Amino acid sequence: MTATRRLVFGRVPVPEGIELRDLVSTGVNSAFDRLGERRDLGICLHRMVGTLRGTDGYFRGDARARSLTDFGIGGPWDGALDGTIYQWVPRGAAIAPWANGPADDLDGDGVAFVQALGIGAVNRDLRSIELSDGGDPGNPFGAGETPKQFAALVALIAYRFDQAEVPWNQFPLNPAVGVITYLEHHEFGPKACPFPPVRNAVDAIQAAVRALLKMHQTGVGTNPEPVRAGKPEIQPYSAHLDPAFLRTRWGSPRRVYLDGRAAIDARGAVKRYPWNPKWAPCSAWIHRARTEREFPAPGDWQSLPATPGGPVSMLPFSNGWVLLHFEERGWVWA
Repeated sequence: MTATRRLVFGRVPVPEGIELRDLVSTGVNSAFDRLGERRDLGICLHRMVGTLRGTDGYFRGDARARSLTDFGIGGPWDGALDGTIYQWVPRGAAIAPWANGPADDLDGDGVAFVQALGIGAVNRDLRSIELSDGGDPGNPFGAGETPKQFAALVALIAYRFDQAEVPWNQFPLNPAVGVITYLEHHEFGPKACPFPPVRNAVDAIQAAVRALLKMHQTGVGTNPEPVRAGKPEIQPYSAHLDPAFLRTRWGSPRRVYLDGRAAIDARGAVKRYPWNPKWAPCSAWIHRARTEREFPAPGDWQSLPATPGGPVSMLPFSNGWVLLHFEERGWVWA
């Protein structure tokens, strides 16, 4: 019998200091989609560029129709709230907050994630966690610098991955879906979030999470480690397909505005959008094409007339598929 077969899931405790501040059941915040039941797959890490109390007010006020996160964790600049976890979306709610999107510019493990699981999984199946930074993303972070916040983050991540039944010696890979499901915000968009102090701590965070998972899943403590859990190399779906076929089938759609003009590049030529797996529509197309076993060609990327809360552009495909792009929500299949 292998060590993995002896693992017991469900023993990682709910982190202390969680305070439910439900913003969705009461209708306070509407920055989410209803994409069906959420799966426990992993997390996406963010930094607030603000305080815990300030972010709570932001979600209730100015950003109530454009921004929402699952969890927020206070830091030393939050006084008595240092290490406190605010939970803005209640457990079991079929609510996908827009925090992890809009998935406009994929990078790192974000490419494989979208190609394997689809664009809807970015917000639906990854719990978003924001870390307070006192309003300065350059503020320090770490076990020594922000000990209560670091411990709360590790406890929350370990709990989420244990709920997803991820073995300690495979984390951050989720073997149920075959891709890494510990993501950072920059892997889904052009932002630098969660910024250098947190991004540089990824190895320390994952080592602490792995130790906590091992302690509860095996019941033998954190040492010794019989299996060293290194970061696996994950190949996106497109790596297993003929690149020439993908480039040819995708073609080079244009960007067309409402007045019929095509976008022009710096040299005055018509701007084209050839195959690029880091562009979310390409990876979303790969996932759906592999799932439905057809590879329709995209048409031009077209602007749409402005409507309150509506899409700003669309990318149609030869078989009738349509990807809609929303200012806040990002890309969504029609």
